[in-house]
Amino acid sequence: MNGARIKTWKGGRGYARKISFERIRMINAGNPIIIDQTYVNRMAAASTDEEYDAWSSSSSGDVEISDVSYKGVIGSSTDARAVYFNCGDGAGCRNIVVEDVEMTSAVAGKQLFAVCNNAHGTSSADRSPRVPCLLP
Repeated sequence: MNGARIKTWKGGRGYARKISFERIRMINAGNPIIIDQTYVNRMAAASTDEEYDAWSSSSSGDVEISDVSYKGVIGSSTDARAVYFNCGDGAGCRNIVVEDVEMTSAVAGKQLFAVCNNAHGTSSADRSPRVPCLLP
């Protein structure tokens, strides 16, 4: 199950801004913190693999995502990739703030990590998982 999630359809228009996720506790969440600006519903996008590949590689996320904060999010993740900011090459994501996020792995001994693509913002350096991939 997804946690604090924002998804936008590839090729969409408009904006998602001033969104706050605060004081959330997650237990065994998959994708605890995720922004996916390149979401594709494969069944709606194309009827064949070739159509899907052509469509997905030519479309970019055009929905502007900005001013999103994650503060006081705690709990456990079933996915080692606990933070995933997948922002498109177009508008990207701006002013993402990650503060006081403390996640642990639901799998003993597994290290959590973050992945960012074209995501700009700041994060607390002393929490888990660390999010060093945010761009200034």
